[in-house]
Amino acid sequence: MFRFVEIDVSLATMQPGNSENLETTDCKRVVDGRLPEFIADTARLPADALPAGGRLRISSHLSTPVVLQDSST
Repeated sequence: MFRFVEIDVSLATMQPGNSENLETTDCKRVVDGRLPEFIADTARLPADALPAGGRLRISSHLSTPVVLQDSST
């Protein structure tokens, strides 16, 4: 769920409180190891590497998985 969103209002493709299907998110790809936690320039990735990134038109991506004591995320 998006809790904080900083975006030009005219481009508002997401709002606080919106959510995505977990299985199709960039965050899930980070947890699965398919993407690194930090991507400085998403334009350097293959077109299908960040499906949400293309849709949201982001240029950088940062995700920090929370790993619990039992190693689950």
